[in-house]
Amino acid sequence: MKFRFKLKLKPKKKESISVLKFIPEEAESNWNDIEIHPVFEDENGFCDVVNEGKETFWSVYLHQLNGGLKCVADLPTKDNAFKFAQLLNSITKSRLR
Repeated sequence: MKFRFKLKLKPKKKESISVLKFIPEEAESNWNDIEIHPVFEDENGFCDVVNEGKETFWSVYLHQLNGGLKCVADLPTKDNAFKFAQLLNSITKSRLR
């Protein structure tokens, strides 16, 4: 399954994400589930999944059949991430966790 989006979005360091950042090439893998997680980005650009309430933005991940997750989108809010994950779910009929 392939997705095509034309977006020119790359937040500068230390800027909070305000719009969708979509990484379509990550969807070109074998995956079965969709997950969303809160992510914190520090001043050096390092990102880590955190507890809800401590996030800088939310990420949508594809659960890989061989294990692990691949990030396919970064969004400013949980609601935005959930809506994007629902869109992927409706297109692919994958399970949304």
